[in-house]
Amino acid sequence: MPSNLNNSIRIVIAVVYALTLALFILLWEARLIPIPLVIPVWLGFIAFLPFLAYVESLAANSLIQYLGCQKVNFVPQLMNSLAAPALIAALWTLLYFLPGLRYPVEGLFLNQSAELKKGLSSGFYVFWIALYAQTYSNGLAQTC
Repeated sequence: MPSNLNNSIRIVIAVVYALTLALFILLWEARLIPIPLVIPVWLGFIAFLPFLAYVESLAANSLIQYLGCQKVNFVPQLMNSLAAPALIAALWTLLYFLPGLRYPVEGLFLNQSAELKKGLSSGFYVFWIALYAQTYSNGLAQTC
């Protein structure tokens, strides 16, 4: 049975979710977060971002279900929260094999450093992928 949760609440949660992931990858790839020398920069997109996406998605989905149903079924939420990390992994693969996809965003910032341009383009794509994935997950999470 679907809940009677307002759509604007789900949209705000999805936008905040997408912004946090986009800001993380922007700050990570632009090297604005102090990264120890033993951690390679590419590990942020492969390991840290999917983990952060999964944990945040699980929290957001649980919040959506609790607000709509006044209870949380964790087992379905564990599966529903896999959409964002899976799409982020697919995005990383796509950007790795087709770096030309970064040029429309990087071309807007010609006088910036290569790291900042890469961070901005990654953040742009992560924002839209995360927004789509979390909006989809929010729809699944509101089922009581």
